[in-house]
Amino acid sequence: MARKTHTILDITPKKNGVLIVFEDESFLVSNDFYTSNYYYPDKDLNEAEYQALKKASQNKRYQEYLLRLLSSRRYTYFEAYNKLKNKFDLSKEMIKPLLTPYLDNHLIDDKAYSFDYANCKLEQGYGYNYIIYKLKEKGVDEEILNDEEFTSLFKEDLDILLDIVKKTDKAKKSKTLKERKKVILEVLLKRGFTPSSAKSAIEEYYSSLSEDDLQQEYKNHAELLKKEAQKCYNLLVSKRKLTKQEKQHHFITKLLQKGFSYDEVQQILKEDYQFYD
Repeated sequence: MARKTHTILDITPKKNGVLIVFEDESFLVSNDFYTSNYYYPDKDLNEAEYQALKKASQNKRYQEYLLRLLSSRRYTYFEAYNKLKNKFDLSKEMIKPLLTPYLDNHLIDDKAYSFDYANCKLEQGYGYNYIIYKLKEKGVDEEILNDEEFTSLFKEDLDILLDIVKKTDKAKKSKTLKERKKVILEVLLKRGFTPSSAKSAIEEYYSSLSEDDLQQEYKNHAELLKKEAQKCYNLLVSKRKLTKQEKQHHFITKLLQKGFSYDEVQQILKEDYQFYD
């Protein structure tokens, strides 16, 4: 039985390579691949030659995609690997040689990527836990993340923490000091700062307030208590189904939830508000 051959019908130069046309298929290959082989119209290729040409055309697609990908932004090895795998359903054995040249010339460099990413996020006000979590998501090896040179980046700058505390405090002036501290702690933890450094920064900020700032804080607190108490009273006073004791209980509970102390709630209830059955 004669071995199957494939006859080249046409060869057409293209802007991004050379198109080699057969009866059932056509393959676009790079100029380098074309000039390093001997192809011409009416040439018959055996099955092995045909498959080699097909593979070269496929590799050209993979390489062009990878070049576009890495030209758009930086990727870790894990990210680039998954992009190729998901785009073309390639095996590990096929992906590795495609990525190797980019590893060799450091266009893919997980260590450099991790240092640059960490420095960028630190400048944006994010902490160790957040940055490490994100880099692990990107597939960065533990060896890089545990490297002493890398971990030395995270000597948390108190000025960065205090700036976040100050901005959050200013944005949450409608809350009590107790509630503000709680919100600020949540913000710092979400940004990846350690609980100990977050709590230290919060205490540092509030303990450094001037006497004038403290007086204004007390004044704001008193005004906020009156405002919230009146709002709570207005909601409860018309609820006829509740007894006097139930209204008082709801009044106290609501204000405690907003960060006011039990003593000051009791005092304002005694002095300014009266509930009836």
